[in-house]
Amino acid sequence: MTPNDENMLNEQQYTNDEETIEEVRQRWDVAQCIQNIKLHLFQTEETEIEHTTEEAQSAYEKINAIPSGTRVDVNA
Repeated sequence: MTPNDENMLNEQQYTNDEETIEEVRQRWDVAQCIQNIKLHLFQTEETEIEHTTEEAQSAYEKINAIPSGTRVDVNA
């Protein structure tokens, strides 16, 4: 492998790393937005409505209906 080929390979690897990092950032932003929406919905539900036990359970189930793969740990 010539030095030029090696440089091209290193540049391609660097570009791939940057693209991967950007894709992860975008997915993280989407996940955070989803988490923020869930938190807002929960807070709105809690502050605006008096719940019976059944209503509270229903609200909890709605909030947790979003697949766990898209959840974000806001404490992380």
